Amino acid sequence: MQNAIRNIFVVAVFLFPLLYFKAFFFPAVYSHAVFIYFIAELLFLLYLWHDFGRGKITFKKSYITIALAIYIAVLFLTALTGVDFGKSFWSSYNRMTGIITWLHYFALFFVVSAVSKREDWKYVFRAIMLSGAVLALVSWVGEDGFNTGLFPYLKDGSFLGNNSYSGAYFLLAFFLSLIGVVFETKKIWKWVYTAGLAVIFFNPDMFNFDVWSGKTFNLIGEARASSAVVWIGLAVLGAIFAVYRFAKNKKLVAGIAAFLFIAILGVYVYGFTSILSGKGVLYDKFLEIDGPVRLTVWDSTIQGIKERPILGYGSGNFDYISDRRLDPKLLALDEDLFFDHPHNLTLDVFISAGVLGALGMFLIFAAAAHKSIKLYLKENKFYFLVIPLVLVLHFLQLQTFLEGPGSLLLVFIMLAFLASREPDLELKVSILRLRNLLKTGAVVAFIVASYLWVFVPTEQNLLYIKLTSGATVEERQQLLPKLKEIKVDPLYIINLLSDGFMRGAMHYRDRFDEPAIKGVLQGEFKMFLDTYESFESRYKDNFKFNFQYGKVINAANAVGVNKLEKGEEIIRRAITISDLYPHPYALLAFNLYFQERYDEALEVAETAITKDPSDSRAQTLRDLIISRALQPL
Repeated sequence: MQNAIRNIFVVAVFLFPLLYFKAFFFPAVYSHAVFIYFIAELLFLLYLWHDFGRGKITFKKSYITIALAIYIAVLFLTALTGVDFGKSFWSSYNRMTGIITWLHYFALFFVVSAVSKREDWKYVFRAIMLSGAVLALVSWVGEDGFNTGLFPYLKDGSFLGNNSYSGAYFLLAFFLSLIGVVFETKKIWKWVYTAGLAVIFFNPDMFNFDVWSGKTFNLIGEARASSAVVWIGLAVLGAIFAVYRFAKNKKLVAGIAAFLFIAILGVYVYGFTSILSGKGVLYDKFLEIDGPVRLTVWDSTIQGIKERPILGYGSGNFDYISDRRLDPKLLALDEDLFFDHPHNLTLDVFISAGVLGALGMFLIFAAAAHKSIKLYLKENKFYFLVIPLVLVLHFLQLQTFLEGPGSLLLVFIMLAFLASREPDLELKVSILRLRNLLKTGAVVAFIVASYLWVFVPTEQNLLYIKLTSGATVEERQQLLPKLKEIKVDPLYIINLLSDGFMRGAMHYRDRFDEPAIKGVLQGEFKMFLDTYESFESRYKDNFKFNFQYGKVINAANAVGVNKLEKGEEIIRRAITISDLYPHPYALLAFNLYFQERYDEALEVAETAITKDPSDSRAQTLRDLIISRALQPL
């Protein structure tokens, strides 16, 4: 049974980054997540079945296990005291990094560290190197490489449709492959590793192809942050290895390595605080590369951290912070006002889980670094010093984007690799009847977990696809009521669907008076409004919910569904949450106009432009509202 667990895990590691099922909403992200959920649940069942059968549960005595358990407990605590526990637990289909993901990765870590022997890791590292090389080859022929058009469908957050995700994976795969090659004794595999490392390193996401043509001396690839960090990592790794080769004192080598790790983090802290303070060369360079949008969002994040410094707002609830602190300058800088993360791991941890969360994450790193250095001092194997360096490098690359389910898997593999070298702990179950009962319970738990955490979210994920892929009127009317049951970020789903429905309804605007058309549209508008009403108590403090709810009510009025007074209440609630956006004022102006309260409508329309007088789009918006208010529709 343990061999089956190891083999399934190795195959899963290879397949994981290559998955892409177009039938899903956010096909690559959700494919990765639901696949690892099922694999983690299956391996945990096999592990329990095997150990219950032999009468004892065996696992590793590891500080890393304790640190991970503490961090997950902190995530639960901050979610319970935060804004929206459901969002913290489930995350969203385009992220899939909620508590449920951490629980599954922890289960996978627990099983793999318990059953894996030293020789087993050779196959895990091979799987990482080979899958990374396959991804890199596809990147070579993709848009950033030779642009052959062979893989046009790899979008929507796939590793090859998003440089941030691919860069994070390539960095970890590259350095873990450097560790893996040490485990090989056969020349053929050493050559395979050499080729795989070259393909990963020189793919266009990590290496600038323009160097070959002499157009530039810049070596940084398309995934800029990850590419730059790889070069930094190679320089630091080379320095540590030079000391390792010539210094005879292992403690000296470990001390120098630890000093370099701390120095890198110190430089980061200095640079990051310099950027946040708006001073210095680093700030000017960062402003040149990323522009002011990210800095504006980071400033809003810091203000939010000051309000809830200990526990934060709960994972995934960043929109509650960003919506309340919109800087009107963003309206002119970027049309996309949707910020679901600060795209900086440091700020993300503090805003999501506060100081407790930051301490919990530091405990994980401290436990891993302690075990790495301890193993190096015991066995004098250089690759143990590589692991804390990789964790530091991964931390650095996450300062301009966010952790994804792909890179998180490789982090947990590193942690499991270290924990697998710890001594065993055993819990004996000597009573045969109890052992059989526990085995039955494990099967039941697997079935329940698979249903709740794999089947249900997958069914609901496909619901969105069905509703947006040409469903008939009858099918839509049967499916729309199921929106009330959505588990994974229902607000995001219903907002997308209602926007799409309203755009589709506009195609029939010249036929709104036809009984058949009007009846169908009225029916669907009522279903959407019923769905919004069912979530009102949960999202009453969410700006996007209130804004979209009010927009749907205004649109429904065009086909005779009169909820204007309710809409006015909802829109005014959005304004109380954040009065910085011009958009809800414009929405309220239309609502008041439809109620024939023309003077109030004009006054509110004027207010919309005052929120951002420098924005020409807002000026156009104001003029449009005024013209319509002066001339009844």
